[in-house]
Amino acid sequence: MKRIVGSLLILTVIAWLQVGCGDDAKSSAIEDLGIDAGEDTVVVPTCATGCDDQDGCTEDKCAADGVACEHVYDETLCCTDDQCEILGVCYDNLAPNPDNSCQICSVPTDASDWSADDTGTCDDGSLCTVNDRCVDGACVAETVSCDDEDPCTDERCDPATGSCSTAFNVEACDDGDSCTDNDTCAQGTCAGQPIQCGDGNVCTTDTCDPALGCVFVPDDGAPCSLNDVCSIATACLGGACVATDVDACDDNDFCTADFCEEPTGCGHKTLDDLCTDTNPCTDEACDPAQGCVYPFNTDPCNDGNACTAADVCTSGACLGALIDPNDNNLCTDDTCEPDTGIAHVPNTLPCDDNDVCTLNDTCGNSSCQAGTTPLNCDDNSVCTEDSCDSVEGCQHLDLTASCEDGNLCTTHSCDAVNGCVQSVIKSFLCQPTIVVDFPLRAATLVDLGSNQITVTGSAISGAGLITSLTINGQTVPVGIDGSFSLTMTPQRGSNTLEIIATDALGTTQERVQSYHWSSQYTQPDPLVPGSGAVDPGLGIWMGQETLDDKQSPPPLDFAAIFEGVMSNFDLGSFFDPNTILASQAGYNIYLRTLNLGGTSVALDANDTGIHVQLSLNNITGRLYFDCTNLTCWFLDGDGWGSLGISSIVINADLVFSVNSDHTLSVVVANNTTAINNLTLSADNAWTNFLLAIIKPFILSGLVADLETTLNDQLSTVLGPMLGDAFSALAFNVDFDLPRLDGAVDAGGNPIVIPVNLSSDFSAVAFGDANPGPQGGLFALRAWATTPVRGVALGSPFDENLGVPMRTQCGNGVQVMVVPMLAPMEIVFPDDTLNQILRAAWWGGLLDFPVDASLLGGVDLSAYGVTNLNMVISGLLPPLSSDCGPQGELKLYVGDMQINASLDLFGQHMDLLVYVSFEAPISLAASNGELVITVQSVENVKLEVNVVQENLLASETVIANLLETQLVPALGNLLGGGQPLASFPLPEIDLSSALGQPPGTSVIVIETMTNSNWQERIDGNTIVYGRLR
Repeated sequence: MKRIVGSLLILTVIAWLQVGCGDDAKSSAIEDLGIDAGEDTVVVPTCATGCDDQDGCTEDKCAADGVACEHVYDETLCCTDDQCEILGVCYDNLAPNPDNSCQICSVPTDASDWSADDTGTCDDGSLCTVNDRCVDGACVAETVSCDDEDPCTDERCDPATGSCSTAFNVEACDDGDSCTDNDTCAQGTCAGQPIQCGDGNVCTTDTCDPALGCVFVPDDGAPCSLNDVCSIATACLGGACVATDVDACDDNDFCTADFCEEPTGCGHKTLDDLCTDTNPCTDEACDPAQGCVYPFNTDPCNDGNACTAADVCTSGACLGALIDPNDNNLCTDDTCEPDTGIAHVPNTLPCDDNDVCTLNDTCGNSSCQAGTTPLNCDDNSVCTEDSCDSVEGCQHLDLTASCEDGNLCTTHSCDAVNGCVQSVIKSFLCQPTIVVDFPLRAATLVDLGSNQITVTGSAISGAGLITSLTINGQTVPVGIDGSFSLTMTPQRGSNTLEIIATDALGTTQERVQSYHWSSQYTQPDPLVPGSGAVDPGLGIWMGQETLDDKQSPPPLDFAAIFEGVMSNFDLGSFFDPNTILASQAGYNIYLRTLNLGGTSVALDANDTGIHVQLSLNNITGRLYFDCTNLTCWFLDGDGWGSLGISSIVINADLVFSVNSDHTLSVVVANNTTAINNLTLSADNAWTNFLLAIIKPFILSGLVADLETTLNDQLSTVLGPMLGDAFSALAFNVDFDLPRLDGAVDAGGNPIVIPVNLSSDFSAVAFGDANPGPQGGLFALRAWATTPVRGVALGSPFDENLGVPMRTQCGNGVQVMVVPMLAPMEIVFPDDTLNQILRAAWWGGLLDFPVDASLLGGVDLSAYGVTNLNMVISGLLPPLSSDCGPQGELKLYVGDMQINASLDLFGQHMDLLVYVSFEAPISLAASNGELVITVQSVENVKLEVNVVQENLLASETVIANLLETQLVPALGNLLGGGQPLASFPLPEIDLSSALGQPPGTSVIVIETMTNSNWQERIDGNTIVYGRLR
C-alpha cells in the first residue's frame, strides 16, 4: 500500500506542477513536499530525462505527446510481502546482492535495503590477500607477506598476479661493522663512514677492530715526559708515563726523613717520634748530629708490683708504695700477691641484696645473690599483670583495657578467673534483623505446577556478618550483603517458616511466619449459594441392608418404612357395593366387600437406582347375584359368591440422577403389573354359570382400576417419597461456635459466631449385587459460610484466597474414599472441615482481646508480669491437614499475631508476637452429631519482638513465658480436648409425605459407637452408621 500511495503522490505532484501558476506556485508545492529545488527550477521526469520513477509497482512510459511520463500502476509488478524492494527492483527473501555477495535480501530485517550476510563467501579480487570472508556485509581478507628481510629494499605485491617485487631504498641501516657509523642503504647495500680511533696517549698504539671497535695497546719503553720537578728520567710502562730516576733531596740531618713531591719539590719530615726506649722513666729526644738521646725523668710509672700504688720514676727506675687490698665487699675475702695483685675471693655468707622481691639472699660470685625464694606477688587474677619492684614490692598492672575488641556492639570487662569477657549490647542495631521478601507473612500461594517455592530475604546485623542462618533447620548460605534464598517443597495446606540467624557475636534472632500452599483454593460467598463449594464435599453411602435387608419381621430399613405406608392402603375406595358390576341372564351382580390380606414392598439397588416391587396380597371379596326376572326366580332366586386374588404385583425402576441445579431427580421407569391367581366361586350351583360371564368385567373394571391406582401410588406417592427422603440428605444446617474470649452481649448472652454448612447433590451412583457392593452412593457439594465479618479490613485478610484444597497432598486430584462396608457411611473430607474452620475464622474465631481469666489460672505475677493486656489476631485461617510427615490429622494455626503490653517487674513493655502451633484435631460422631475436637497444642514456634530497646534483654524470658504458659493456655481455648463445635447429621422427615405434621415421622442416622466403625483414609473421615 505504501508503494501505491507513493506512485499516486508523484503523479499528483507532477500534475500540480504542470497546472501551477508560475514559479511561486511551483516553489510552494515543492516546498510542501519537502523537495529542495534550488532557486527557480525543479526537475520533473520527462521522456527526455527518463521516466523511471523508482517504483516497482508502476509501468513507466512516455505519454502520447512524447514529452510527459506516464506511470501506470500494475499490481503484478509490485514486490510481494516476502520480497525486498531495493532501488525499485524486487528481490526474493535471502537472494544475494548481485554487486556484493556479503549482502542478501532479508525481509524480516529490512525490506527496503540490503542486509549483511556474514555466512556468505566472497572474493576481494586481489591475489595479494588470503582468507577472504564476509564481515558486517563487507569482504575482508588478510594481506600476503612479501618481506625479504632486507632493510635496503621495499617490497610490494601485485594484486593482479599475486607476485612480489622489490626496490632499493636509502633508509638508515646497520652494516655490522663497529669501525663505521652513520650507516645508510645505497643501491641495496648498507655501508657507513669510518670512525677515528685516537685516545691522545703517547704510551698506546691506536687501532680499530670491526668486531670490537677502537682498541688501545700499551707501548712500553716509548719516550715520554711527566713534566714534574722530582723526576730525573722517564719512560712508558703499561700504557702510562713513569719516572725511572728521582731527586734524593738529602739535608745531612739525622732527625729528618728526606723526600720529593710535586709541585714543591724536595721536603724533609721530622723523625723525633721514632726515638723511643720503652723506659717510662726516661725522656726521648733527637739530636741532629747524634740522633736519639734518653735523659732521666720523674714521671709517674708502674713498677710491675700489683701490691703497690703511687709509683714514680726515680733515677731512671720506677718505685711505689704498698696498698690495702680490702674492697669493703662482704661477699669477698681480700688478698694481694705482687705477681697477681689484689684478689677478692667470692664467699657464701648470708647477705641482703637490697631487693624486697627476693628472700634468703646469700653471697655468690662476689656479690649478694637474690635468694632462691622470690616474693610471691600472684593475686590469682588473669586480669592483672603481676610483677615485683625491688623497692616498692609487689605490683599488679590492670589489663582490662586490653579486652577492648573494637566492636561497637560489645562492652568489655575482665573476669579474674576467665579473663576477657565481651558482653553483647542488647539493641536493635546489634542483633540480626531478618527480612523475608517472599513469601509475605500470611500469604496464600498458588502452586502453578513446580511444587516448589523459593524463600528469599536478607539478614543483617550491626554486630558483624551473619555467620549462620537456618530455615526450618536447614543451613542456608548468606551473601556478603545479607541476602539469602532457599528453594523448598512445601506441604499442601499450612506451612511455617522458622528462620534463625546468628551474627558474628553469637546473637540469635528468630523469625516465624506461615503461609498456605495449594494448586486450588475455594472461597464461598454467603450471598451466592454453592459458590466456592468443595466437590465432593460430603459422601453418604446406603448399602442394600439400609434399603431392604429382606428380613421378616423387618428392622428399620426403607423397605419396611414404605411397607408400613402401604399397609394403610384402603381397597374400599376402589368400589361401590351398590354399583352393578355386570347384568347377565336376569342377574345384577354386585361386589359387596373387598378385603386386603396384606402388602409387601421390596427395594433392590441396581445400576441406575432402586428396583421397587410393590405387592397387594390375598385380596378377597363377596359377590351378590341379584335376580331381576322370573326365570332366575325359578332357579332359586338371589345368590352369593366369592372373589379371590393371590396378589397384584407391580415392578418398576426408580432412576436416580442429579439435575443441572444440583437437585436430586427420581424418575419411575419400566413399570410392569402382574395379576396372580384370580379366582371366582358361587355359593349356589345355579349361579356358577355366571362366573365365566362376569370374570372379564372384573378384570377390565375392578382389577384394572387397582392396577392403575397402584401405578399412580408408585409414581405419585412412593417414588416422590423416596426422592424426598434421599433429597433430605442434602442438608442445610446452621450452628454456632462460641467466641473463644467468652464475650457476652448487653443482655449477658454469649456472643457466638454463626456458621452455615450447606450442601447439594453433585453425583449419584448405584450398583447391584453383581459385582457389588450393592447400594447407592450420594456425592454432595458442600460449603460453609458466615454472615458476619470478625476479621479486620485490609491486608492480609482481603488478599486471602480461601481454603487451600488438599489435592491428595499435592499428588493429584483429591478423591472421596467410600469403603462401602457398613449399612450406612458418612464421608467427611478434610476440605469441608477446613471450610467450616475458615468461616469461623472469618467470623472472628481468632480475633479477640485476651482477659487474664482466659489463661487458665496461670500466675503471671510469679514471673514478674502485671497489667497484662493482649489482643489476638489470626492472620491465617486455622487449617486441618494430614499431609504432614506422620500423616496425622492436625490443626495448624499459623501467624497468630499477639499485640501485648505488660509491666515486667514494674517496667512497661510492649510486644509484637507471632505464634504458630499445631494440635491434633478429630471429627467424630456422637449422639447424632458430628463433633470437631481439638487437643492440646504442640510444636509451638514463636517470634517475639520487644518494642522498647532498653528491655531487649528480657526477650528470652518473655518468649519462654509465652511458649510454656500463655500459648498453651490460648491453645486450650480452641478445645484442649473438649469439643470446639458440633452440628447434627442429616435427618429424613417423611411426615409431609405421610400427611403428618412435620417432625412426626423422622428417620435419623445413628452412628455406630464402636471405635472400629470410624476411620480416616486419604484426607477423609469416615463414620459408619445405620437408620434409626
